[in-house]
Amino acid sequence: MEVAEIEAALGEVCGQLNAAHARLVALVAEVLASRCWEGAGILTCAQWVAWKTGLSPHRASEVVALAARQGELPATMTAFSAGELAVDQVVVVARHVPPDCEAQAADLARLATVSQLRRSLSTYNFHPEPAPDPVQPQPDPCGVSGWYDAQGRWRLRACLEADQGAIVAAALAEARDALFNAGDPHVTGPEVLVEMAQRSLDAVPGASRRDTYRVMVHVEVGGAHLHDGPALPDAWRQLILCDTTGVIVGVRDGRPIDVGRRRHIVPVALRRTIERRDRGAGCRAVLAAASRSITSCIGNTAARPPPTIWSASARSTIGCTTRVCSASPATPTGRMD
Repeated sequence: MEVAEIEAALGEVCGQLNAAHARLVALVAEVLASRCWEGAGILTCAQWVAWKTGLSPHRASEVVALAARQGELPATMTAFSAGELAVDQVVVVARHVPPDCEAQAADLARLATVSQLRRSLSTYNFHPEPAPDPVQPQPDPCGVSGWYDAQGRWRLRACLEADQGAIVAAALAEARDALFNAGDPHVTGPEVLVEMAQRSLDAVPGASRRDTYRVMVHVEVGGAHLHDGPALPDAWRQLILCDTTGVIVGVRDGRPIDVGRRRHIVPVALRRTIERRDRGAGCRAVLAAASRSITSCIGNTAARPPPTIWSASARSTIGCTTRVCSASPATPTGRMD
């Protein structure tokens, strides 16, 4: 016989043998369904199959395993019944391949040897771990922060939950309406925010607690600045010296040496006297008188270091330290000329 004839005959016989094995598996499936294998001395279906067919116990166990899974392997069993796959190839597929991948495994089995199938299918990960969900960006944490920028302005940043933001928005709207009704037709956002803060400080109970939350301003000749903060416009210094209450603190060599009682920076009697004398000249006249008055109370500033005056505003939010200097000795007579 020629080689081609031998190969053709061999293929025909293998196809018939594969189909016969597929028929055997189908019959064993009927045995499993009917439980006809159960009997005296028979412990497993594989034992019964080995007894009835003359197969080895190992081959009988493989045939039973194929029969148990034939409903899960339709594509593989179809190729097996058609003689396209050998029993050993189908055993490897049934042992390692899950039902949702058996059609692809059957296609591979048609092209691979039993050894190749064992190596590939036994180590193949048929259900890889799904890729983790992309990390969703988390929203910024809620919070409120404030700081002074390079221009000396205070900046505020807030991130609130929706319900909290609704409360703040309602409070801002009410404060804006109150300022408008009070006679300010051009209310700005900063004014509204400060009005809210001022109301909160006005409602603080107890003088000691209000003192704790006073805003302190240091005022010196030629300028003013917030405590641990930036410089303020000169208009602020003039306003504080005109209408503030505070405590005079004497300082020598940078150390406080004398703490007085709280008092008006410009005493009421002095203010009225200056206003009557200048007949409505305004705050500048009072400021000048206040500077001379403070200097005359201190005495000879050439002999002593400049004093420091701590003061707080009438609304319990602004405080200041004032440093008064004089180029020539002052006479403590209280004169206002």
